[in-house]
This record gives sequence, C-alpha cells and structure tokens, in this order.
Amino acid sequence: MSKSVRRAAILHFPSEIVDKPIVCSVIKQFEVEVNIVEAHIEPNADGMMMVFLEGENKEVNRTINFLKERGVKIALPEKGVYRDETKCVHCGACTVHCITKALTLERESMKINFDYDKCIACHLCFPTCSYGALKSSMI
Repeated sequence: MSKSVRRAAILHFPSEIVDKPIVCSVIKQFEVEVNIVEAHIEPNADGMMMVFLEGENKEVNRTINFLKERGVKIALPEKGVYRDETKCVHCGACTVHCITKALTLERESMKINFDYDKCIACHLCFPTCSYGALKSSMI
C-alpha cells in the first residue's frame, strides 16, 4: 500500500480550458481529496486555483498527470519557487501577502528572508513584486 501524502499545487488553466469540468472529473475519477484554498476563475480568461491534493501517493501522482494531460499547468512547491536575488530590492511588499510567513523582513538588516520550507507556492506574493524577483517553475 502506498503512503498517504498531502501536496500543495497551483493549477493554471489556460482560457481555452477554463470552462471544462476538469476538477470535477478529478474528484469523480481519483481517490484524492481536493481542498480548494483559493481560486480565480472567470469565463474566457486564464484561471488559477491553489489546492491541496491528499491521498495515496500513487493516486496523487495519477491526478497530477491527468491534469497535465488536459492542459493544466501545475506549479508544485518542491519544484522551485524562488527569489531572484539580483532583482530583489528588499522592499517588503511581498511579506504582507505571504500567508505562511515564508517571506519575512529581518528588522536588523532590513533584508527579506525566504524560508523555502514554509513556502506552499500559493503565488499570492507574485503580483506584489514590481521587480519580478519571485518566480516559479511550471511542470
């Protein structure tokens, strides 16, 4: 028997598939729990959904493959959310929207610290960075 896992995932739906019942199909076809933490879905526009997928490791992996096969782009925290040190000016704007406190301002040095272990790749900090210092690898 496979080990039960809980994985955070950011699902990006291109506008041409945003009207398809893809998440509904996941719930019906796979033995995974889908916890929708945040969603921005509108007709005829690209959509984004932050979810936690929970279930047996094999089922979670099958779910991710199913989503990718249907054109959903997926960002997983362990796949490389990172801060580009050459672009970061340590303004602190990103820290306000970081729900897990992965991004914090160190008062003594007035520098932004990024604790990668706390980051769940929710991308809430991305729009706040005017310098494009926060990035994510898509799979």
